[in-house]
Amino acid sequence: CWKIPKKIFKTNNWLSFFLIFENVFNSIKSYKTNFLLFVLVLFSIFTIIKTNIKILLIFSIIILFIYLIIHYKRRFIGALKPFKYFSIQSSRLKSFWIWVNNNIKITEELKSKKYEDFTEEEMSNWSSSLQILVLFNKICYFISLKIKNFQKKYVNIFYNLLKLVYTVILTIIIFTFQNYSLYKLNNANFEVKNQSTFHTFFWYSFDTFFNIKIEQFYPITLLSKSFYRIEFISSYLILGIFVTLFLNIYMKKQDQEINKIQKLIETQGQEIEKLIKNKFSLTIDDALIELEKIKSSLLKYIHILIYHLNPEKQPDLIYSDSHLFKLGKEYFNQQNFQKAIDFLEKEINYVPKNYEAQYLLGYCYAEYELYIKMNRCFDNSLAITNEYYDQIKEIRTKYWVLVFNEGVNNIKKNQIELAIKNFITCIQIDNNKIEAYRNLAIAYTQKGMYKEAIETYQTAIKLDPDNFELIQALAGLYFERGKYSKVVELEKNILTKYPNNSDAVANLALAYDYLGEEKLALESYDKALEKNPNDIDLLFNQARLNYLMEKYETSIQIFKQCIDQNPNDYDSLVNIGNAYLSMAEQQRKKILEKGKKEVKINNEDYNNLDNLYKQSIPYIEKALTIRKNSPSVWNNLGVAYFQIGKRKRGAECFKKAETLNQKT
Repeated sequence: CWKIPKKIFKTNNWLSFFLIFENVFNSIKSYKTNFLLFVLVLFSIFTIIKTNIKILLIFSIIILFIYLIIHYKRRFIGALKPFKYFSIQSSRLKSFWIWVNNNIKITEELKSKKYEDFTEEEMSNWSSSLQILVLFNKICYFISLKIKNFQKKYVNIFYNLLKLVYTVILTIIIFTFQNYSLYKLNNANFEVKNQSTFHTFFWYSFDTFFNIKIEQFYPITLLSKSFYRIEFISSYLILGIFVTLFLNIYMKKQDQEINKIQKLIETQGQEIEKLIKNKFSLTIDDALIELEKIKSSLLKYIHILIYHLNPEKQPDLIYSDSHLFKLGKEYFNQQNFQKAIDFLEKEINYVPKNYEAQYLLGYCYAEYELYIKMNRCFDNSLAITNEYYDQIKEIRTKYWVLVFNEGVNNIKKNQIELAIKNFITCIQIDNNKIEAYRNLAIAYTQKGMYKEAIETYQTAIKLDPDNFELIQALAGLYFERGKYSKVVELEKNILTKYPNNSDAVANLALAYDYLGEEKLALESYDKALEKNPNDIDLLFNQARLNYLMEKYETSIQIFKQCIDQNPNDYDSLVNIGNAYLSMAEQQRKKILEKGKKEVKINNEDYNNLDNLYKQSIPYIEKALTIRKNSPSVWNNLGVAYFQIGKRKRGAECFKKAETLNQKT
């Protein structure tokens, strides 16, 4: 039975509540009369349908006629009187007000005491009295507001029109049974050309009520004609009720009654405020604050009423002077941030555009390191006004620096997981600072979380698309992961903005190199060396690529440039030696090919071959002075000596290589 009022309260459909209550109240008030009439009408209908006993039929006709008269009387009175609901609520509130005045007893001694000095019994008496008064105050204003809203809408007129429709239907049905009863009393009462049924009499009554010409069915006797005329007159009575509803007399009278009751209830609410001021020395807002402090048991219901008093305007307010906000600020100023959060959260639930409450709540969240909530509140405040822009910026910077430094220290201590959490928190505090993204990506990389590192770099680059360092860092990470096509894409992007950037050109050349795009790689190396001709890494990679492309003479020239810069460049020394050996192998194959084709082999061919082997030896030997334990290098040196005829020296080198191989 409580589902209907609960549904009405949730949907805020108070007009429906008023209408339902009006019907229920009227039914309960005249319960005995209504029940008796209901039983008699049912008996009459049953009698008319089931029996032909004349005395019972006459009795039934009389009962139905009396019921119809009573119904019309009620409709006329109802058209002239306002809803009973309002006067009931007014009288009930008056009774409650009398009870309150008689039972709220706050002595002068209790009024003069401070809350801290109250005994448990005094505190219980004081708080229960105060919360009842505040609740009653809000109930008065709540009912007053709903009556105003009801008055503004014309649902009551529609409701009365529905009643009129019901009256029309009821009239037709009652006369249907009465005429049918007359026909059963004496068939001569009506001239019926065809066989008559109950259905026939229903349409006869319907046509009579609306003054529609009836064919093949006529009242003959004085009695039946009298009922015909009474039903016809009933239609004019209903029309009179309808006109009465729309007469200014009705409208003004109902408005006057509702205004009177509404003002009376509102006055009762004001009287309660005066009583609270007199008995407790508190305004209504101060009373609410005190109830919040002691966590009154009725606060939940008081908050519901406060919200329903003005739910439509609150979303548009940008400032509130409510008790919740006052109490939240009070606790904030006392640096009791947890309690401040409790009340400020309630405040922005009611007034979400209270920018000061949003700012203060964000500050409180920051104190508890709830940075996501902090940012949401700060963003909400700034979306309304920039009044607290400087303070918000300062708070964000303060906590960002604090957490960022902690993350840097954790990286130094090799506590990477903690550092990752720190930098994620930095981004939560301020997601526009690139440093946090860069360090987070570095931490992910150190932890081997390459996917997360790449995603972090990508997010940072979206924030700062022209940040060369970020793009290069991402390119370097792609390089490590072997995603050279991604490196090409990033470096090309840099070169569109910075065409003279040597690092981008060098990285592009390396990426092409590793992708096997030798021609593009060489072109890129040439461009890079034009901008930075002494870059030893570029020189080495260009030489290495030429070596792989079997351009040995070119590679030797470039490797020698590397040695010019670093005479102890082991890799360049080894590669020069290997290049000479590779050229010697090519020369040896040419000589063999001439022999197969029986082409004359000149001494020059052998001299060239011998010179190539000899040229490789000093570079290989110097490399072995730097690193003595490479078996492949010792083997290559042995090949060179063996080919120039120094077989003993060559054998020693082969033996050394074999010994090293056994050790490894």
